[in-house]
Amino acid sequence: MREYIPLNDIYSLIYWLSALVFVLIGLYGYALNNRGKENRAFLYLCVTLVVWSLSFAFLSVASKFEVAVIIYRISVLGWGVFYSVLLHYMMIVSENHFLNKRKTYYLMYLPAAINVFFYGIFPKTANDEFQLVLTSSGWFNTTSNSILDYFFYVYYILFTLLTIVVLLKWKKTRDDQRVRVTAYMMIVTILLGIVIGSVTDIILRNVLSESTPLLGVIYAIIPMIAILVAIKRHGLMVPNKVEATSRRIEDVYIEKRYKFLKMLYIILVAGSLIYIAGTYFVYHQSLEDVIFVGTIILCGAIYIRLIPEVFNRDRIWTFNLFILVLIANAGLIVLQQDKSNATAWFLPILLTIMLLLYGSTLLSIASLLPVFIITLFTRSHYTGEVILDNATFLRRSIVLVFIIVLINYINIVYRAILTKNEKYKTARKKLTKVSTQFIAIDAQNIEDKSNKLVEVANELLNTTYGIIVKYRDDSASEKAIDESQKSRLIFLDKVTLIKGLGALEMQHNQGEPVQIYDFETHVREHGAFDGVLQNDDVKSALIVPIIRDYHLLGSLVFGSVKRQQWGREDEEALILLRNILADAWLKIESQNEITKLAYYDGLTGLFNRTMFQIQMEKVLNLSCGLDMKLGVMFLDLDDFKRVNDTLGHESGDILLQVLAKRIQDQLRSVDSICRFGGDEFLIMLPEIHHLDNIYSIAERVMSVFNEDVEIGENKFKVTASMGISVYPEDGLSVDSLIKHADMAMYESKYSGKNKYLVCTDEMKHQVNEKIELTNDLHSALANNELLLMYQPQINVEKDSIYGFEALIRWQHPDRGLISPGVFIPLAEQSGLINSIGEWVLREACTQNARWIKEGYGEHIMAVNISVDQLKDDSFTDLVADILKTTHMTPKFLELEVTESVAIHEKDKVIERLADLRALGIAIAIDDFGTEYSSLSRLKKLPIDRLKLAMEFVRNIDKSEKDQALVKVIIELSRNMNLNLIAEGVETREELDYLLNNGCNEIQGYYYFKPMTVEAIESAMKEGDFSDTKI
Repeated sequence: MREYIPLNDIYSLIYWLSALVFVLIGLYGYALNNRGKENRAFLYLCVTLVVWSLSFAFLSVASKFEVAVIIYRISVLGWGVFYSVLLHYMMIVSENHFLNKRKTYYLMYLPAAINVFFYGIFPKTANDEFQLVLTSSGWFNTTSNSILDYFFYVYYILFTLLTIVVLLKWKKTRDDQRVRVTAYMMIVTILLGIVIGSVTDIILRNVLSESTPLLGVIYAIIPMIAILVAIKRHGLMVPNKVEATSRRIEDVYIEKRYKFLKMLYIILVAGSLIYIAGTYFVYHQSLEDVIFVGTIILCGAIYIRLIPEVFNRDRIWTFNLFILVLIANAGLIVLQQDKSNATAWFLPILLTIMLLLYGSTLLSIASLLPVFIITLFTRSHYTGEVILDNATFLRRSIVLVFIIVLINYINIVYRAILTKNEKYKTARKKLTKVSTQFIAIDAQNIEDKSNKLVEVANELLNTTYGIIVKYRDDSASEKAIDESQKSRLIFLDKVTLIKGLGALEMQHNQGEPVQIYDFETHVREHGAFDGVLQNDDVKSALIVPIIRDYHLLGSLVFGSVKRQQWGREDEEALILLRNILADAWLKIESQNEITKLAYYDGLTGLFNRTMFQIQMEKVLNLSCGLDMKLGVMFLDLDDFKRVNDTLGHESGDILLQVLAKRIQDQLRSVDSICRFGGDEFLIMLPEIHHLDNIYSIAERVMSVFNEDVEIGENKFKVTASMGISVYPEDGLSVDSLIKHADMAMYESKYSGKNKYLVCTDEMKHQVNEKIELTNDLHSALANNELLLMYQPQINVEKDSIYGFEALIRWQHPDRGLISPGVFIPLAEQSGLINSIGEWVLREACTQNARWIKEGYGEHIMAVNISVDQLKDDSFTDLVADILKTTHMTPKFLELEVTESVAIHEKDKVIERLADLRALGIAIAIDDFGTEYSSLSRLKKLPIDRLKLAMEFVRNIDKSEKDQALVKVIIELSRNMNLNLIAEGVETREELDYLLNNGCNEIQGYYYFKPMTVEAIESAMKEGDFSDTKI
C-alpha cells in the first residue's frame, strides 16, 4: 500500500469518482424511458458533468503542459455548456410553453456556443485564457479575469436564476403535492450547489493568493442526488402515458441477453474501480496512466449499457458487441504482451465463455482472432522469459475461480432458457386455442369462456387465483362472484381496484403490467382489493390492465401462494390475453348496441314497437288454452304539442322520459311497456285473471298524471287519454288488440280526454262505420256527391245581404245528406281535405262570379279553409289560379280560418295569410273566442273580420258572463278596426242585444238557413230579397 498520496492524486481520484456518480445517475434516469424528452435531456446534462469531472481528473495528474492545455480546452464542453442544458432540462420537466418557440433554443444555447468557440476552438483566445502553472493540486490557471471570464460569470449566474424562475413557476402553477415538493427540493439543492461552487471556484480563487482547486463540479452532485430522490419517491421522468417504450421481443433469449448486458455493465464499472484501486494503491503505478485505463474501461461499460437502450434490434446488439470485443481483446493483449507474467491468456477466453450465451460465430471470431494474431507475433518476435511469482499465481487462481463461477452461472441461465422456451411454445399453443374460442363470443357464453381463459393463464403463470375485473361506470361495486370463485368475471368500479394499488396506480393507469412481489406488505400499507384476491394465502400478485384506445376497461388479476416474479414473456402472454378480452368486450358491446338500436327506444330506453310486438307474440302463444286474459293499453298524451311549442323539443323529450319512468313504476314486473311513437305508449298486461286487475292497473297509470312535471323552472300539468283492449274478447292477434286499444283511446280523447275507456262493441261498430264512410268519401268527388249550400250574411244597419258563406254537404247515395261535422274529420285523417277544399273554393268562386255576371248583385263569398291547405306551399298560387280561371274579383272572396290555426300555428301559416291578403282577398277568423287567444299574436295577424262564435250567441240572453265576453269582443274588434259578424243568431232577443251593443253583421237561422243555389236564385227573382233589401 502507498504510504503517501500526493494532493493532486487525491483531487484526481475525487473528480473521477464524481464522474462515476454522474455516469450511474445519468444512465439510470435515461433507462427509465429512453424515448422521453426529459430523460434524454437528463442524460445530456450528466454527460456535461462527466466531461467536466473527467477533464479535471486528468488535469490534476497530467505530466505535460501541452496535454494540460488540450484537456482544459476539452473541459469547456462540460462547464461551458452545463448551465444551458440544465435550463433546457428544467423547462422540459416543467412543460414550459417557451419551448414551443424556435428562438428559445437559439437564445438558450448561444452563450454555450460562444464559450466552446472562444475557450476551446479558437486558438488565440483559447491559448491566452489558459496560462497554466503546475502546483501541488495540479495544473492551475494563473490568468486574471478577462472579458470572456466575466461573460462566463454573467452566463452561469443568469442561467441559474432563469432555472430557478422556471422551477418556481412550475411549483406555483401545479396543484400536485409531489410536483411542488420536487420543485422545492430542486430549487434548494441547485442554489446550494451553485453558492458553494461559486465560493470555492470564483471568490476564494480571486481572494487567496495561492491556488485552490475548482470543486464546483463536485458540488453538482447535490442537485443530481435530489433528482435521483425525485425519481424514486415522486415518479419524476416516468412516462405519463401509455407508450410503446418496451423493447420488442423477437425470441425468448433476448431478455436474458439484456440482463447479461446489464451484468457486464456492472462488472466493467466495478472492474474500473478495482483496476484503479489495485493498480494505484497496490502496484504504485502512475495515476495518470491508471486513470486513463480506468476511464477507457468505464467508457466500455457506458457503451454496453447504452446498446439495448439505443438499439432495438438484437442483430445490432450483436454487431456492437463484436466491435467492442474485437477492440477490447486486441487492446488488452497488446497492453499485456510485454509482461513476463503472461496473464493475458485469460482475457479472450473469459469473454468467449461469457459470449456463449449469444451463440454468435461473429463474436467468437472477435474473441479468438486477436489471440492467434498475438500468438504468432510473440512467437516470432518475443524472446523474454515468463516468470511466475506469488502475485502472478494469486491472480491466476482468482481468475480461474471467477471463470468457474461464471461458467456455472451461464449453465444455469442456459437451462432456464431451455425450460422457458418449452414453456413458451406450450403457452403459444394454448393461447392460440383460447383466441380461437373467443371468435364465437357473445353475451351468453362470455362468462364460460372467461373462466377457461383464466384457467389457461393460471397454468402459464403458475398462479393459484385468477380473476377478470371489468370496470363499471357507476360507483356501486355489484359483484358477480361467489365465495368459491366459480365465476372468474366480476364487475367493480375502477376506484375499488385502483385505490389498493397505492404508488403503482400511475403504472397501472398507463396500461403497464403491475407486479406486487410482497402482497402481504402491500395490503398492509395500501389496503385490500375489495372483492379481489382476499385469500390470505396470496403472496405475490400480477395485475395487467385491459385497455382499448387508451381507456381502461378492466384488469386481469392473478395471485400466487408463493412469492415470485414473472418474466417479460409472462407479461407478453397476458397482454395478448387482455387484447383478446378487449376485442371480445368490444364485440359484445357492438352486439348490445345493435340490439338496443333494433329493439329499444333511444329516448326513453323502453321497448320499441318491434320488440313489444315480439314480446306480445310470445305471451299470446303461451296464453293459448289457458284461462287467463291479457290487457293492452294504448296511452296518448293530451296536448303534448303545446309543451314542444312552448319550451322546445328538448324539454318535450325530458317530459317523455319523466313520464315513461313514472308509468313504468306503476306496472308489475311481468308487464311490458313500449314507446309506440311520438307521445304514444303501449302497455301489455299478461297473467290477468279478472278484468278488475286491468282496471286497478289503469287507475295507477292514470294517477301518474295527477302530479305536475317540473322541467327546469317550469311546472306542467299533463293529462293523457288511454284505451284498453282485452284478449280474447277484442282480438286474438297482436294487431287486432293494438287496433282496438287505439280505437278506445281515440274515443276517450273525443269524449273529453284525461281518462281511460275500455273497448266496446259500440266503438267497434262506430269505427267500422267510419271506415266505410272514409272509403265512400274517396269516390264522392268523382261521383258528384258533394254539393255546396250558401247561407246569407246580413248587414242589419244597411238592411241588406252583403255576402254568403259556402257550406259543404255530402249527399250519400245510401245514407242521405251527411253533415260536414261527420265527414270533414274523416277527410282530414285520410288526407282528402286538400282536394275537397280545392273543389269547394273553385266551386264557390265559380258560383259567385256567375251571380255577379248575371246581375244577382256583388256579394262577398266566404269559404272555410283548413290548416292542411295553409301549410301547402302551393296554396297561394292555387288560389290565384282559381281566381283567374273563374274570373272572380279577389275583393269578393273571403277566406275563413279557425282561431286555433290563426293563433297557435307557426309563423309560416301567418306568412301564407299575408300572401293571400296581398292578392286582395279578405281574411276572417272563424269561431273567435272559443280558443286560448294571444292578443299580441292577434295584432300581428293580417285579418279583416272576426266571426263571433255561436256558443256565445246562444246564451247571450241568459248568461251574464257570455254578455260580458260578447261586449269585450265587440269592443276589441272596434278598437282594432276589424269587422265583426255574429253567427248562429236564431232569436229576436239575441239580435237585439247584438244590435244594441254595436254588432250589425248577422248570420243565422233568424234570417236564413243554408240554401241551395236554386233557392237563392228563385228568392232573388221573386223579390224575397234583393242585393239591397231583405
